[in-house]
Amino acid sequence: MKTSIILFFGLSFFTALNSSAQNYRVKNAYIQFFNGIEIIPLINTSYIYSGTNGGAYKCEADFAGTHPEENNYQFNPINYDFSFLDGMDGTTHLPIMKYTKQYNEHNKVTEYLEQAWDGYHYMNYRKTIYTYEENNMIKKALYGWDVTTWYIFAIIDFIYSDVRLTEEIHTYSEGAEWLNSLMYAYSYDSLNRLASYELKLWEDDAFQKFSIYTLHYKDAVHVDTINYGYIGDTSYVTEIQYYYSYNEDEKIQRIIVKNVPGSLYSTYNYSFDDNGNISTVFRVQSDTPEAYETTIITWEKYDTIEHTFSSEDINIYPNPVHDELYISFDNSDQSPVTINIYDLYGELVNTINSSGNQIVWNLTNASGGRVANSIYIIKFAKDNDSINTKKIIVV
Repeated sequence: MKTSIILFFGLSFFTALNSSAQNYRVKNAYIQFFNGIEIIPLINTSYIYSGTNGGAYKCEADFAGTHPEENNYQFNPINYDFSFLDGMDGTTHLPIMKYTKQYNEHNKVTEYLEQAWDGYHYMNYRKTIYTYEENNMIKKALYGWDVTTWYIFAIIDFIYSDVRLTEEIHTYSEGAEWLNSLMYAYSYDSLNRLASYELKLWEDDAFQKFSIYTLHYKDAVHVDTINYGYIGDTSYVTEIQYYYSYNEDEKIQRIIVKNVPGSLYSTYNYSFDDNGNISTVFRVQSDTPEAYETTIITWEKYDTIEHTFSSEDINIYPNPVHDELYISFDNSDQSPVTINIYDLYGELVNTINSSGNQIVWNLTNASGGRVANSIYIIKFAKDNDSINTKKIIVV
């Protein structure tokens, strides 16, 4: 139940942040939990907006109907940056945190600054510095604030092979000495899809295997199963298996979580409303089918946003693509259109601007080099109005 609370509170807030991608904005999101006997209210979240496509707005959350909280956020609808400006203490708003990002010429984050309110003004708290080589992030340096100066306490190095991330190594400082902490290792299949995600811990002067996720696909895009395993005496032992199924709209319809070895499993069934939002999650365990649980989510519209064009007006071909991708769309008023292309890790690969009706992408990144064979996400924006994304496969 705790997992459901965390998952769906995050889901409701994330949906609100990205609500400009829908044809309406969320006013209220009611999350309830049914334990087979009674419906228990969990979270009621209300949103107040400023401006058509975002701006400053207020999020009010009511946990279990007993503890109201009110938070103010500053939201940028273009890049989804937001600051948690203040929260409610009794009847008074008190500043809490402020987040600031800086970008390079390729629209990649170079600095992420976190500042905390000390009762009088915002004080430096923590910052992260990002370093890039061509289009790849190769280092994250984490700093803390010590009264008057910054000090570095951790470094994350990213290692690539043919533009694919293969290793992520974490080190931390202990006085003047830098020590290895952990490493994530990534492997890929012949279609350059993520095949495994392995965690190794630093012990006895070497990285030792600890756990692994292994992914299997039912088609070019959709995951079929994920296996989680831990290290045994000499090899990995599968402990949990996740089975995925999808509806006709390619949304996840069911996840079965099974313990291995053994026959105990949990099934999560998802249903959606007419706008594509999750409306219910039905959970049942194989050993106690009578004690089912249902998380109920109700979305209430705030108002309607008229999009300048819809995702149905966008055509992408060929897909999969090898040389050039043609993107055509209805843009009769010749307004500026921005197309952002992201990889599977959410990193911006390239940005293309046009005032016409068609764009040709020659499969290059922002530095002019050809992108790796993989799956990419294309996101459209017109007049600051985000449109549903499209998936493409580069082969």
